[in-house]
Amino acid sequence: MPPRRAAAHAMAYVTAPDLETARSIARTVVERRLAACANLWPIESMYRWKGRLEEANEVVIVFKTRRALLQKLIATVREKHP
Repeated sequence: MPPRRAAAHAMAYVTAPDLETARSIARTVVERRLAACANLWPIESMYRWKGRLEEANEVVIVFKTRRALLQKLIATVREKHP
């Protein structure tokens, strides 16, 4: 068998506190051509914070990108995320 090549494509999963923030992050990433596509979904999250169970409405962004662009995509999300 020939050796397997690393996948050229990647997906990134990001949560945002609200739709406006998610749209802003997604728009910037796609406009900068760091992802071919961004999908936004409303979700309900449950997590422990400071010893308490918390619940929050958030928005998930799933980016479809190339591995070569992943680090730039991450840097852009960090720049835009509150």
